[in-house]
Amino acid sequence: MDAKRSGEHIFEYEYADSLPVCKRTGVYAWICKITMKPYFGSSVDSIRQRVHYHRSHLRRGVHDNEHFQRAWDKYGEENFFFEVIEEVPVEFCRKREQYWIDLFDSANPEFGYNLAKFADASPMKGRKHSTETCKKQSERQRGIVPVAATAAAAIANRGTKRSEEFCENISNKLRGRKKSAEHMAKLSGENHWTKRPENAASLQQMRDSLRGRKLSEEQKASISAGLSKMYQEQRDKEVPRVSKIQFTD
Repeated sequence: MDAKRSGEHIFEYEYADSLPVCKRTGVYAWICKITMKPYFGSSVDSIRQRVHYHRSHLRRGVHDNEHFQRAWDKYGEENFFFEVIEEVPVEFCRKREQYWIDLFDSANPEFGYNLAKFADASPMKGRKHSTETCKKQSERQRGIVPVAATAAAAIANRGTKRSEEFCENISNKLRGRKKSAEHMAKLSGENHWTKRPENAASLQQMRDSLRGRKLSEEQKASISAGLSKMYQEQRDKEVPRVSKIQFTD
């Protein structure tokens, strides 16, 4: 695995000597001592960061490469070692990673742990999930609470004006959709968002921002029309309409 001895290394190693260790980029490999199968990767930011990323995810059993993760769990961390194959400039990282993947055929499960055949593409390029894998992924996603990144994205989009077409699509998807009794119970009573302690500060901020605020005539008319429509719809639900009255002697 020594890139110097292989005779295939085409870049000068003096490039890396001029950079601090935390900023060196290039191609690396994780190799299993028992099977001698490699996993090749490259880093365009820092090889050291990639080492920490892989080791952290593998130790927690959440690595995005299931093939690599299973091997790590089976043989143990002590039977894997990390090696820097080439230290090269950023613009050559993907090209050299592809070279090593092709050389060792590491995208073939019999010879390596790479999922992707192409270094510059997603792992599934040129591949297709089996029915069993799709079913497992579906079951795994059920009941998962959105991660912090999703919540952060929602906050970042707060106040963004949506196009009429976007709003119409959302409206069509939700039209006629009925909430379950369990869902309604969660939305009411002590579970209502206005009664949650964690939302007290937000509610107070909303009250303070609205205190003393004067509405324009246009805003008043819009609110009045909306309330009138809501009350009328409520009355229509509560009072049955009689289309024809019959009188008897």
